[in-house]
Parts: sequence; structure tokens; C-alpha cells
Amino acid sequence: MIRRIAVAYLLVQGVALVAYWLTLALVPAARAPFIPPGCTDDIALFTIALPDCLLYTATSFAGAYGLARSRAWTRMALSVHAGAALYAALLAMGMFVVDRRRPYRGAEAH
Repeated sequence: MIRRIAVAYLLVQGVALVAYWLTLALVPAARAPFIPPGCTDDIALFTIALPDCLLYTATSFAGAYGLARSRAWTRMALSVHAGAALYAALLAMGMFVVDRRRPYRGAEAH
């Protein structure tokens, strides 16, 4: 039961991440809340797209598949996934520290 919940969670997370990056790629107005402070170009945002997609998004799907099929490499995929999640969290906290005027930039989009 717990394994099925974990697989479902990882799949939903992977789909959400794909939707997030597609939205940022296709809807320029959606990018503003996620541009690092002091940057005037979208390139700062898209420099993290490739590693985020390869490490965080892909390992979400890989982890779900590995858990569902009981593959030997699942633990490694989920370890990389956890590391990518930690990196994303540290990056977000770093942006908060640098730009304290806007503690949660995503709130501006609402």
C-alpha cells in the first residue's frame, strides 16, 4: 500500500514538474515570479531548467517506475531525486535571503 502511494506521488510530482517547465517555456508572463532578484533576462531562470528536468523531474519518473517494478537501482534514483529536491529548496531559500523584500515571489502571480 505504501509503495503504491509513493509511486502515485512520484508520478504526480513528475507530471506537475513537466507542466511547470512547459508553462514557463510557453507563457512568458508566468516567468516573472521565478526570475532571481537583479536579473533582467529569462536566461537566469532557464539555466536551471536542464539540471532540474534531468535530475529532479526524470528521477521522479524513474523512482516511480523503479518502485513499481522493484528494480535494484531504485534506491539510487530516489537518492538522486532527494538530492535534487534539497538543491531546489536551498536555491529557493537563497533567493529569499538575497531578496527579502519579496519573501514568496510566487504570491505576486496570484
